[in-house]
Amino acid sequence: MSASCSIWSPWNDRRSGAAGQPRNRILTALGLRRLQSRARPGVAALLAAAGVTEDREVDARTVAWKLAPRINAPGRLGAALPALSLLLADPTTAAEHAQVLEAANTERRTLQDRVVSEALEQLGDRDPGPAVVISGEGWPAGVVGIVAAKLVDRYQRPAFVVGIDPGVELQLSTSSGNDPRAPTSNVRATTCFRSGSLAKLLGSPQGWAGSEQPSSMTVGARLPSL
Repeated sequence: MSASCSIWSPWNDRRSGAAGQPRNRILTALGLRRLQSRARPGVAALLAAAGVTEDREVDARTVAWKLAPRINAPGRLGAALPALSLLLADPTTAAEHAQVLEAANTERRTLQDRVVSEALEQLGDRDPGPAVVISGEGWPAGVVGIVAAKLVDRYQRPAFVVGIDPGVELQLSTSSGNDPRAPTSNVRATTCFRSGSLAKLLGSPQGWAGSEQPSSMTVGARLPSL
């Protein structure tokens, strides 16, 4: 049974001077100006639901900490359609759609906190070694990357968080939490491997569910600053 895995870091090296950087900055500036205008009713309603008043500037921090988590939340829970519905909403339905995303974000935080708590309980006081490798049955695919990011912040070493879903065909994927504060160079690596190689790659953590290969997993991977 085959699987694919992508491990990446979203942090940008601000010193890179890449050719596309000026263009990206222009697009970002124009996009933030568009968001500030609240032209789309759904965006305006979501900003209001997030507590961003009309007189407050919509900057990169607002997008990263207010808008993006709420727009991403339904997808992390397994259904991205509510986010699309919010972006396409008209003035009569925008507030209702915004509340749906607000509720999804609250549920996402609850799931995330539960998985973090269970992961820390598994790890206990022991030294996790050169990398944190931990797994749990029923850990949602949409939050394992965020949990991996929190473990990196705590232990300052790479973290692999494996969510196991029994009875489903094996599929491996990775996600990574975003930390706009982290100064680091770009890290991008993609690898494909068979399920039998997973144990060799990640080792055999204490939290591994038995000796058999689980039927389905999602791996959340995060690398610390380089």
